[in-house]
Amino acid sequence: MSKAVLAALENYHCGRDLICLSSILSVLNTTNVLKSLPQNMKCSDGDFMTLLNIMNDVLLVKQSVQADQFDLDRFCKAKGLDCIRHIIKQALDRYTSLEKAFQSSSTYRQEAQIRSGNWEYVAKSLLAGYSDNVFVSMKDLQEKTHQYGRYKDTIDLAVLDLQSTLVRSISEAPVSIVLARDVRYSTAVRSTAILSFIGEIKPSWIECPTVRNIKISDEELTHLHSVLPRLLHPKMRKQYPEIEKRIACITDSKRTMVDLYNSIKGRGATRETRMEAVAWIAVCKFHCKLEGGFVRDWVIGHYREPQQRANDPKSWIQYSTTPKGQRIPYMNRDIVPADLDCHLPLDRYFDIDKFRDELYKFDLTCEVIREDWRYVLLIDENAPTGPFTMDLIEPHVALTHDRIDLDVSNLSLEKDYPHEIGMRIDITQSPYSIELETIVQNIINKHFQVLRPLDTLVNDRIKKMTQRQWTQIGEPTNYIPRPYVKYNAVLVPLPPSSTLYQALLGTIKTIGTSVRIISIDEIKNPLLEDTYEAMKKIIARECKGNPNERKLYHGTKGDAIHGIVEDGFDDRFFSPTGAWGHGAYFADDPRKSHNYTAANSTNQTGVIFYSKVTLGKESIMNQKDNKLTSAPKGFHSVQGTVFSYREYIVYRYAQALPYLKITYTAKQK
Repeated sequence: MSKAVLAALENYHCGRDLICLSSILSVLNTTNVLKSLPQNMKCSDGDFMTLLNIMNDVLLVKQSVQADQFDLDRFCKAKGLDCIRHIIKQALDRYTSLEKAFQSSSTYRQEAQIRSGNWEYVAKSLLAGYSDNVFVSMKDLQEKTHQYGRYKDTIDLAVLDLQSTLVRSISEAPVSIVLARDVRYSTAVRSTAILSFIGEIKPSWIECPTVRNIKISDEELTHLHSVLPRLLHPKMRKQYPEIEKRIACITDSKRTMVDLYNSIKGRGATRETRMEAVAWIAVCKFHCKLEGGFVRDWVIGHYREPQQRANDPKSWIQYSTTPKGQRIPYMNRDIVPADLDCHLPLDRYFDIDKFRDELYKFDLTCEVIREDWRYVLLIDENAPTGPFTMDLIEPHVALTHDRIDLDVSNLSLEKDYPHEIGMRIDITQSPYSIELETIVQNIINKHFQVLRPLDTLVNDRIKKMTQRQWTQIGEPTNYIPRPYVKYNAVLVPLPPSSTLYQALLGTIKTIGTSVRIISIDEIKNPLLEDTYEAMKKIIARECKGNPNERKLYHGTKGDAIHGIVEDGFDDRFFSPTGAWGHGAYFADDPRKSHNYTAANSTNQTGVIFYSKVTLGKESIMNQKDNKLTSAPKGFHSVQGTVFSYREYIVYRYAQALPYLKITYTAKQK
C-alpha cells in the first residue's frame, strides 16, 4: 500500500483518496463488512471505491462541524452503518494519525490534500503497489465464467469473494479484469484462490510494468541454460587452486554473514571483495547467473590495475546518454575489474527493491537506472574503495545474446557450483572446439580469440584488450549457434559494418557499375561443416599439414541455390559439361561466377556463394579435358588456366563448403 500512496502523491494527484483508502483498509482483515453495507453505499467500480466513499462521507460530516460536536453514532445511524461503527472509528483514528504525519512533511503536505474522487486515478495508484494482483476473467480465455487467472500466469486460478460488490450472477457477463488487495488460499493445497477487496480495471489503465511469464520450448530452455558448470581438469585445478576459492566466494550459498561482513567492512576489505559480496547476493539470494568481465578478469585472472588507486575514485565513473535521454553510468576502461554482468533468473520473479534492501543491510549504496532490457546499478559511488557498476539483464534478452565476441568473455558462474565454471555459449562443438581449459589458460596467459566478424564494436573491444596488454591469437572466426533440430541450416546476416562485408562489397562491384548487394548471409550447416572439416583433415594429412584451403566464388541459379544451402556441393549434381569434366567449379573472381547466375523472376536478384574450398595439391592445366571425373592421380583438385579467369575444380562431395550467400542485383548478361 505504501507504493500506491506514493504513486498517488507523486503521479496521479489523488493523495487524499489513497490516504483515506489505506486508513480503512489497514483495519480490515475480512470482507464481512461489505455484506452489511446498504445497497446505496455500494459502488459499481468495486470495493475500493465503496470504502473510499464511506470515508469521504464521514470525513465530510466530521470536518463541517466543531470537533466536539461530531457524533459518530448519529452519523452511522443516519447512513445505516451501525454494524461497522467500530471499524469506522478505527479508520478515523488511523486517518488522523496519517494526516498529522503528512502535515509535518514539507514535501507532501500539499499533495496529501488533493482529492480526485476518480476511480481511474485511484486504480492506477493501486496498480503501482499491487501489480502482481491483476486477474483476468477466464470466460474470455477458457469459457470458465466464475474463474479468474493471474494476468502474468493464467495457471494461477482464483474466484471472487462472494461479499464483493463486483460479484455477478451466472447469467451476467463477469468483470473482465480486476485488481485485488488480498489473494487468499483457503486450503494448504494452492488450487484456487479467493480475491478480496477488488476493483474493476480497464486494460488501458495498466501503465505500470507487468511481468507475464511466457512458456518456452524445450529447445529454447536448453539454449538458455547454455553449458552446465563443470570442474577443471585435475592438473589445472592443482596448478591454480586460488581460482576455486574465488568461485566459492560468489556461488557458495552456505557462505556465512560474518564472512560476507568481513568482505565488505572488514579490515582486509577491498573493492574486489565488495564486488564478490554483491555478486554473491545476486547469485545465491536472487538466482542470477554471473558472466562476463568480472569472471574473466578477477575470478580467473585475478587481475587489477594498481594505477587506478592513485586517482580520485569518482573520476572512474563516466556516463553515456541513451536516445531516451537517460544517463547510463559505466566505468573508465582502465579500471579492472570494471563491473558485474548478471542475467536475471528465468524461473522466478526478480524484485529490484528487495535486491536493494539486501545491499542496504551492508550499507552498500546503490543508484538504479531502468532500461527496457536491463537494470543498471551504480554501487559504492562514494566508498573509499571505489565505485563499480552492475548490469542485471532481463532473462528474455538471453535468447538474443546467442553470439560471443571473445572466447575469454564466455564464462559463467551459478549458485551452488562452488568449484565449477560454466560457459554462456557452447563453443565446444566443431568447428570451434574450444574447451573450458583452453579459455582458462588463455586468460592466465592474457591471450584471446575473436569469435565474431570484425566491425566497429568488435575492433573497439580488441583495442581495449590490447591496451590492457592482452594478445590476440589466431584468425578471427565467426561463431554461429547451431540451428534447431528440425532445420539443417540457418542463415545469419553478416553485419554491413564488418570488415569482411566491406571487402566483399568492393570485390562484387567489379562485376559492373550497376551491381548492388542486397544481403550477405553466413550459412550455418553443422552436418556439412563436420563433413568438410573431416575431409580437410584427410587432405591435410596428405599435404604435410597444409590442406591449401581458399575462399572462392560459385555462381548458380534456380533450385540449386536452396540445394547448396541445405546439402552443400553435392557430387550428384556436378556439372557434366564443364571444360574439366564432372566437378564443382569455383573462381577467384566474381565476374566469372556472375556468368552462371540468373535473375530471380520475382525480385530480379542473383546469388553467388562465397565458399571454403580445400584444394590440396592442385593439378595446373592449360588445356581442357572434359572427360575428367576426378583429379589426376596424386592431386586433389584441378586449376584451369585456359580462359580469361582461373577456375578451380574439385570432384569429391566434401571438398567445398558454402560459407556466405551473397544476394545482389545487377544488369544481366
